Amino acid sequence: MFRSSHILNEANIKSLQIGTPLYLSDYVSNDVNEGELLTFDWILSEDKKLYLLEINTDLALTDLMLYGTAGIDFERIKKHLWVKGYEKVKLVIREEDKGFNPEPQFISKLTKELPQCQVIYAKSRENFSKDDDTYYIKNLPTTKHGEGLITLSRYKNLFRDFLKTTPYYDYMPKCQYDDSDYCEEYIKPYTDEYGNPIVLKCLFLMDKLGMISIRPQSSNISYSEIINLVGNPTHVNKNPKLDNMFEMKFENSTFVRSGIWAQVGGETKVEIIESSTFVIDKPIRQVKIGDRVKVSTIKELVGHHYPTPAEPFILNKVNDDTIVNINRPWIDYREKQHNDLYDYGKVSNIHQYNFKTWVEINNIMFSPIEFIYINRDDEFQFVKTTDVKVGDRFLDNPITHVELHEEPMSFYGLQIEGYDNYYLENTIITTTHHLPKP
Repeated sequence: MFRSSHILNEANIKSLQIGTPLYLSDYVSNDVNEGELLTFDWILSEDKKLYLLEINTDLALTDLMLYGTAGIDFERIKKHLWVKGYEKVKLVIREEDKGFNPEPQFISKLTKELPQCQVIYAKSRENFSKDDDTYYIKNLPTTKHGEGLITLSRYKNLFRDFLKTTPYYDYMPKCQYDDSDYCEEYIKPYTDEYGNPIVLKCLFLMDKLGMISIRPQSSNISYSEIINLVGNPTHVNKNPKLDNMFEMKFENSTFVRSGIWAQVGGETKVEIIESSTFVIDKPIRQVKIGDRVKVSTIKELVGHHYPTPAEPFILNKVNDDTIVNINRPWIDYREKQHNDLYDYGKVSNIHQYNFKTWVEINNIMFSPIEFIYINRDDEFQFVKTTDVKVGDRFLDNPITHVELHEEPMSFYGLQIEGYDNYYLENTIITTTHHLPKP
């Protein structure tokens, strides 16, 4: 097995190499008191070489960024600001994201570690008011369409063209395209025991004077969370007439509707029906693809929990691949009585993810980013696990113990065909599909 720290160090070095010509380019703002958040996304090939998949800007600042295996090095940001001589700092987010980006624990952690930091919101593609004595960490597009880091990050073809002007083009997977067909060679990845590819996200703050890594050196390599990955194709041929994810002149790196379905510790029991009448309780880590699990049919919660993207990006038009609304029905759900005609749904996927921070509620281990079904003040509702408190109730039992743990642990979750919620021992958990931005 390779050493995680060695691979992360190599990925950081390669990111800095590519970042150097990037921050000297016209894609980065000339304002000295303005920096932009971005990630370099790497995959480790079967022969343990790093390949750059893409860069990403306009990031979703989720609680997962804090509690997952990577984390954020706020001390590096502090030192960066101190060297520059700024005592004031503002994190600028697009106005359309207000209410769900950044997520609450992210803001709480940010204001604790950087008490001088204020989160402000501005309109996309417009200049926002700035003071000379304040440093602005920008997480929104302010350039017009076709310019700036966000355009470079959204369109891989543009990024490839940029890399061709540098000595680092060989970091990208091979891509060939012409007027009639499209071929992209996918890397056969180095995998974990489940066959999951090893991927890394190197998080940086970039400004006109340079870039700093803000992923802690002590963080662990991240694994994709899908347990039943079948095969690792070395390349895939895509016909643009059949696959609208790709355009010939500009490839639109559209939102990937992904989520972390790893919600509970491996020993947590779920109810499985093995025949038309035979029901057993099974630890979630022992659940198999095709098992039929007890699910919730609460009417108000049926359906997809995805944000809704705007119209597809069209160069020089006003639309963008941003979020125009978000459908999270569990947030506002309130009922005096628990009325649920349960059913059994087939498990189509099983996910595993390691968290370094997690919550113990009574005797159940939960990830810190999920919503569970409880009774609070005589109303049934979904509450984020980090917000649950003693005095709340599960379906039948009072909650008598809530504890936040800071140690690595594996969590498991289920994807159920046709359902977004399933039962645990004494509660329901919603398979929250998190913000789909990378």
